Amino acid sequence: MMNRKLLWSLVPAAAFYGCTHQIETKNDINLKPIEIKPIHITLDVNVKVDKALDSSFGEVDKAPAGQPGALTPVMADGAKPGTEARPPNPVRDAALARIKERLPKIDAFKAAGVLGEGNGGFLGLIKDHPEAKALAEAENGDRWTIYQEISKARNTTPDLVAKRRALKNLERAPAGTWVQDPDGKWRQKN
Repeated sequence: MMNRKLLWSLVPAAAFYGCTHQIETKNDINLKPIEIKPIHITLDVNVKVDKALDSSFGEVDKAPAGQPGALTPVMADGAKPGTEARPPNPVRDAALARIKERLPKIDAFKAAGVLGEGNGGFLGLIKDHPEAKALAEAENGDRWTIYQEISKARNTTPDLVAKRRALKNLERAPAGTWVQDPDGKWRQKN
């Protein structure tokens, strides 16, 4: 009986201890945010822009200096053999016609070291010359028009088209032509 009394007296104490005693659990789970990186699927816009530049300026680039009439043939759909089709575009075509007309004078000013090809796809004035300055302004305006037309067709920016054209101009410029480096300094091409 004594055991029973003792047992019953311990039950409230155990119950009281169980209610007052807290069991702490601690989880050391380190939840770091998960970084979800977008997957970029990039269609090489440069290739499409280069093809459009070749299609637009190809006739000008292949014309012998001083002979703007000796141009590559254009097919009925507006494309030159070996290039992608170039649908008619009156704005671009008018600008190209003016560029072709100016080509002999521009080539002469480049050969004389008065004009050079800038790193942004535009002509730059190397030596002060009023006629060359006016010619460069007209040329740059028409180049900008063509860059805008290409950028609309290729869903890109005219600045990207101009930069791609600058690379092509540098590549095809003959030795001795003044060209602008990416840092903006003018030098004669070797």
